[in-house]
Amino acid sequence: AAAPLRSLAAQGQQLLAAARTSPAEASEVAQQLAKWRSAAKEAAEILKELLPCIFAESENENDMELASDSPLHQSLPEESAAWLLPLLQDLAEDFWPRAALGELDLDWAVIGKKAVWVLGSATAPWQDGSGNETEDAEAAVAVWQSFAETVSAAVKAAESFGSDSAGNAGYPSGSLVAASPDFAQPEKRLRRSQERWQLPREKLAQANSLQLLFQLLGQKLLEFMRLPAYPDDEDALSSLFAARTAAEAALLPWATLLAGVPGAWTGDLWGPLRRAKDMLQGICERPEEEMMTDDVSRDVEAVLWFFGAICGSLPEGSAEAASAVGTAMESLLPYLAGLDSALTPWRALLWSAACSLATAVNSATPTGTAPFLLEWMLQRKPSEAGAPEMLELTELPYAKALEAACQKLPPGMAHTDIGEQFLQLVFANWNPASPHEERNIEVQALYLSALRAAMGGNPQLLCSSLRDKVLPGLCQAADAEAQDVRNVNGVPWPASRLLFETLAALLPVGAPLADTAHPSIATWRQAWPYLEKAMLQHPIDTASDQPVKAASQALRRAALHAPALFVEVLQLLSQSASRREAPEVQLQAIREIIIGVPCPPVDAARAAEVLDAAIATSADALMQRTQVLLESPDDLAALFGLLSEAVRPSAIGATGPCEDRLRPLILGRSVLIGRCLSLVSVALPECRSDRASQHMLRFVTRLMSAEEAQPAAHNDMLKTALPPLCASVCGALAAQDFLAEPEALAVAGDLLLTAAQALPESLPAALTSGLSQVPLPDHSKVLLQQHVSAREEWSQKGHWLEQLQQIVVEWHSERHLNVR
Repeated sequence: AAAPLRSLAAQGQQLLAAARTSPAEASEVAQQLAKWRSAAKEAAEILKELLPCIFAESENENDMELASDSPLHQSLPEESAAWLLPLLQDLAEDFWPRAALGELDLDWAVIGKKAVWVLGSATAPWQDGSGNETEDAEAAVAVWQSFAETVSAAVKAAESFGSDSAGNAGYPSGSLVAASPDFAQPEKRLRRSQERWQLPREKLAQANSLQLLFQLLGQKLLEFMRLPAYPDDEDALSSLFAARTAAEAALLPWATLLAGVPGAWTGDLWGPLRRAKDMLQGICERPEEEMMTDDVSRDVEAVLWFFGAICGSLPEGSAEAASAVGTAMESLLPYLAGLDSALTPWRALLWSAACSLATAVNSATPTGTAPFLLEWMLQRKPSEAGAPEMLELTELPYAKALEAACQKLPPGMAHTDIGEQFLQLVFANWNPASPHEERNIEVQALYLSALRAAMGGNPQLLCSSLRDKVLPGLCQAADAEAQDVRNVNGVPWPASRLLFETLAALLPVGAPLADTAHPSIATWRQAWPYLEKAMLQHPIDTASDQPVKAASQALRRAALHAPALFVEVLQLLSQSASRREAPEVQLQAIREIIIGVPCPPVDAARAAEVLDAAIATSADALMQRTQVLLESPDDLAALFGLLSEAVRPSAIGATGPCEDRLRPLILGRSVLIGRCLSLVSVALPECRSDRASQHMLRFVTRLMSAEEAQPAAHNDMLKTALPPLCASVCGALAAQDFLAEPEALAVAGDLLLTAAQALPESLPAALTSGLSQVPLPDHSKVLLQQHVSAREEWSQKGHWLEQLQQIVVEWHSERHLNVR
């Protein structure tokens, strides 16, 4: 693999001279070198000289605000070079992180410098008002995301390989076909697995380079992700928020990566926050003299956004990081009143950024911690910021922040003062005759959830307040809109949706409560006709699935939090699923109830019986209209998502649904199971939905579980269904590109491995029969047979799946060649 690279290295001077005159073309050469992982050291030797030539034309001084002895204290260029993005992306996926961890001889700091420069170049247009494109900015941020994900994958690979470096992967013995001399020998495959980059966690903890790069990324995000100079420019704001969304996605793997690195959450990381605190402190101490200028407003808002994004990215259990967050926020809290001195519309945007920060902090800090900024936020409603034009941007973050803060209130207590404020927020200005937007409905739902958290300690007071003051008006409004379903007020069914959210707010807080005397139960049963009409009678808005969606979500919550309503809820959901043409939301609700059904206090045997009946009613009705189902991938996904969850077997340390009582009942419905298997055989090869395909594959896999003794009749049915299922799976693997992606491929691989384990004598012939129906060359088909037969020779299941992915990719290449 290194021989061509040695030949290229011999022409080094000519290559560098060409790179200086044609850097864009040279970057394409560098891309290919960055992908040459089978000879990484030799490729890195060439890149070490080539990259500076490609980057050389963009060396202008720009202070990085880093220590003078840092390798990142270098210059940043100013002109655009989006053509560098493909090269940087390829470097981020292997060579750059390996260099940063000391495993390749490349200047990782220079690559990092160039990566942030390209990011700055891509964000410049909306900062200076010259444009609003975000594609390059999002791609530039994705480079940093790929870097962190590559390092995380290397850490996982080291842990995976080290946990079982020898022996088999736990698959049963037995071959499907005879070994072939053309098939790679196991020891060669083992070496390939060992050649993958593996990074011990101890080495990660010692890597100062990662903290320097993260510091650089943070500094530049604070600079490049500031609000535009004219915040009323809607296009510029939209571009900024799109880029910020991409940046938050990139920060997530970085925060996860650094969560376990000692010292990563102390020191310089909080420097920008401390400087923002100092500015706000000065304003608070001299309110008559100090006012926030536009530039200070932009700086402080960016700091609040950035640290909100960081706190929101922390994984659970990050004790050191959570402690650092708590300390930093305690120092900032006394001076947030300084935000009030900002002019409009900056004040509205600053308050909103502080609310987003509060959401993240309340999510990151441990249970039992006092809510952060709750009182401060209640005193600063978006409508009082003096910028009504910003409500579209600020109301929803505000509602999310209040809801997250109220979840931190001490349980078992009624915070009546706070509850009264939420009642005012939801209902004081609500007018069913006024136009409504989707955002308004979502904001009201969050306020009601916050009200439930604040007042749940006194359910009698909460229920009486809503029952007497609110529900009569909501019911009247729901009746009125049922008489006129033209949706002239904007979003569909706003009164019914608010009614259902209000009913959900009455449900017990904390552990599920089966007590029929809970005051919410009587209120729910009194309002039950409204739920029945929504689920069974009212016309459905096809774009939003309302009002069925809102009613289904309320019913799901009732089943999980108030088991006294469990039976009625499942009966109504299954009736609706069997009668409505597109029952996706009802099926999803039943599935979520299966996942979360509280046993106890619900009796497991009784819950299994009720769920079994609901599933059978829904599935039988759908099987009567299979052609419609085949043409609706969302409904197909919902049906098999429900079925796969219902037959989920118990796992190590956990039981299946309803303490393993539901699965036997479903398996006992042999006619239904047989019809479902036949539907999979027909639907899977032509299914264009990744989600539906995965649910179908997972359903079949779980039917074949070898963890328990299966009834003989069930095994006979599986043996009969196996040939068409194999044909279906092989056809899908050959035809659907998404099945080459790791997540979907792993589900398909699980099916093959489970079938080999559960039906070892039947699978060889079934697989041969299935492959005979796939329009591929015989030599391509035999690769899959050989791979399944050799499963026991692989040390890790993940490595076996990687080889399966290579086979499927080859199949797709063959298919594309045949198409041409």
